Amino acid sequence: MTEIESKHRDALPGLEWLEYLGQGQAKTWRARDRDQEVIVKIFEFEELDEWKGIDLFRREITVLKGLNHPGIPKYIRHVEIEDDGLRIYLIQEFVDAPSLEKLRAAPADLEQIARGVLEILFYLQSFSPPLVHRDIKPSNILYRAPDVFLIDFGAVQLVTPSDEGGSTIVGTTGFMPYEQLMGRAVPASDLYALGMTLVRLATGRAPDTLPVHKMKTLWENQLVLTLRPAFKGFISKLIEPIVDDRVQDASSALKLLNEGSGETRLARRPIETKLILETSPGALRIKPPSQSGRLIAFASIITIVLLFIAIFGGAKTIPVLAGLVFLPILFWDHYTRPNEITIYPKRYTIKSPKGIIDSGPINNFVKFELISHGQEKVPAAITTKDSHRLSVKVSVEEIDWLNATINNFVSEHDGDE
Repeated sequence: MTEIESKHRDALPGLEWLEYLGQGQAKTWRARDRDQEVIVKIFEFEELDEWKGIDLFRREITVLKGLNHPGIPKYIRHVEIEDDGLRIYLIQEFVDAPSLEKLRAAPADLEQIARGVLEILFYLQSFSPPLVHRDIKPSNILYRAPDVFLIDFGAVQLVTPSDEGGSTIVGTTGFMPYEQLMGRAVPASDLYALGMTLVRLATGRAPDTLPVHKMKTLWENQLVLTLRPAFKGFISKLIEPIVDDRVQDASSALKLLNEGSGETRLARRPIETKLILETSPGALRIKPPSQSGRLIAFASIITIVLLFIAIFGGAKTIPVLAGLVFLPILFWDHYTRPNEITIYPKRYTIKSPKGIIDSGPINNFVKFELISHGQEKVPAAITTKDSHRLSVKVSVEEIDWLNATINNFVSEHDGDE
């Protein structure tokens, strides 16, 4: 199938249909809507009494409208058309990343994927009542290192204290735990599905083809990847068959993962932050997003405008040329701004494009805070030597996040050299 049907073009005028991606419960297309690429999911119901399919799709739309997380493609709009049957079009943000179904993962990828999915589940489980995805599997997880995305919310369910079974069974064989097969999905059910997804990546085999003994999946002797013992233990705790023996929620699973990795605990990441925070067993790196491209474009436009005025402006030439002198100052300011701050157990370094601009014992690194600069507050890394302004706007929440994560790192590595 290469051409979009005319009835779909008529339903969504103005869309440029780019690529047919396939069909599951819905036909899925990549398209361009005005100035952005989008995903269009098309659900067609020939009989209006196909209430369960309609209900699941409308549920996905309702849930997506209320979600705001960088790991969940954003809802844009939807259209319903009723003629011979019912057609529903869901338009979402396009994410340029392959699914895990198409990925040949390395061991480090598995740990990053686990952490990324858990952060999304932490967000979903923070709702009251918590949201359970119910269909976590490789095809519903997109990954382009280091970013992880969770898609397909048609099976999502609110979990209330009165849930005692009897709901429609939704999910995928091999990734559903026993309690979900019995019609009762809980937050720990998503953790089981994540664990089985990791098993699928680590063994190269579908979970329901692996041997089972006393309800437990025997997967560790089927590995095609070399995993750390602690990470194998982490996966085993996710896929305990009895729900009460399993890790109960994403918060606990993240704590378990971090304890076993030797990496620092990250304070909860603000949803809209542009700051990049990387951890490893021996270092914590904070990187403001690069401003180089924007700065060069801005300076180039200003230079062209000023030169044009200087050539054709007559008596105004001298002040315009004086304005050109400001551009090297602008570049120098960018050149000396921090672009990487690294925290080690006993010391810190602050780098700019021109090299290390500050370093010293970790006790000399005071904190991040907002400082006055002209008429506004700007973020800065405060040390006993200087205040190093970052070239990006941040919120008080982001400042608290950075300081809490640094405190976690330092306390967890107390005594390390």
